[in-house]
Amino acid sequence: MKIDKNSAAFMGLGFELLAITVIGVYLGQYIDKTYEIKGLATVGLVLGGLGGWAYHLVVLIKKYEREKQIDKPESHEN
Repeated sequence: MKIDKNSAAFMGLGFELLAITVIGVYLGQYIDKTYEIKGLATVGLVLGGLGGWAYHLVVLIKKYEREKQIDKPESHEN
């Protein structure tokens, strides 16, 4: 099975989401414990990470659509 670069980029999104969430939780818990702010850092970091990931997803989709339009030959009907 041949995997092109676009497919590989989209397959990696799940791992990115997992890493962002796990890092946000652990870093947030550390900050919450250090500054005693009752979970606000955890929630903020996870939501901020998810927002950044969603933005990254939109950018990838737009790039994929542009490349798809460039690769697609235009049909000229006479």
